[in-house]
Amino acid sequence: MEVEVKGEKVRKKGTDMDDFREILTLFSDKVPGLIKGVVNSFFSEDAARGMGKAAATYYQELKAGGLPDAVAVQMTQDYVQTFTKISEMFKSASRETRNKSQKD
Repeated sequence: MEVEVKGEKVRKKGTDMDDFREILTLFSDKVPGLIKGVVNSFFSEDAARGMGKAAATYYQELKAGGLPDAVAVQMTQDYVQTFTKISEMFKSASRETRNKSQKD
């Protein structure tokens, strides 16, 4: 726990419960913004452009490696779906965090 003494923040020995409350407060203040930033990074114009380039490069490398077109296409679709699933997971977490903070 920090207290201000003569304009300076000083660490004061508190109870474990005080420390726990402080950690929860910091966590609840910071995590929603972090999740929102991650979600926005997945859905920005730059992220979409980067994902398109990554998928195209992935496909080209599979083809260059001698894989048949149908296999390369399926593997590329699976590759892109991995990013989609991750972004959906972050969106879901963001919604849950936002709903919880609105209830509090």
